[in-house]
Amino acid sequence: MSTTIKFIQKKMLYEDGVWICLKPSSPEDAARARRFCSKPNEECDAEIDKHRDKRSGEANRYCWKLISKIAEALTPPLTKDEVYFNMLKKYGQTGVVKVPNEDVERFKRQFVYVEEHEKLAPEDRAKYLRFWVGSSHYNTREMYLFIQGIISDAQELDIDTRTPDEIALMMERYKSED
Repeated sequence: MSTTIKFIQKKMLYEDGVWICLKPSSPEDAARARRFCSKPNEECDAEIDKHRDKRSGEANRYCWKLISKIAEALTPPLTKDEVYFNMLKKYGQTGVVKVPNEDVERFKRQFVYVEEHEKLAPEDRAKYLRFWVGSSHYNTREMYLFIQGIISDAQELDIDTRTPDEIALMMERYKSED
């Protein structure tokens, strides 16, 4: 069983080892914490992340609106997904990994946007793959740069875009701790 609980306070106690105390942020989270901890001697795994505000829906909608307009403006037209992948390639967050041949398909299930990066000799029994992180995982700065690149491409196609001030205001509506 897995559950997500938001906490508003944290404290460490140094009594017979180290104890981490977390205060749930809402009555619903407190109820989830009580259910999760109802078997005190049950072994479990925990992952704790620093809270980050999510990208605003406005920024996401604007990104896809421009991608749709670019897709329609191209000859021959491309799908929105094809344009999105092209934008990830030009302006997105990327990396290269060496993956054993037997794990390539599993890797591709985890990273949707993948291409073979470099051919290796068959005896290496591995491939170099370039992957792109989907924009839903971007922080504020990464999303800002991604949208700026899309805006640049849209303007090259004479597609109307928001003013720089409007874009800055839209990006300010959410914060991320970088």
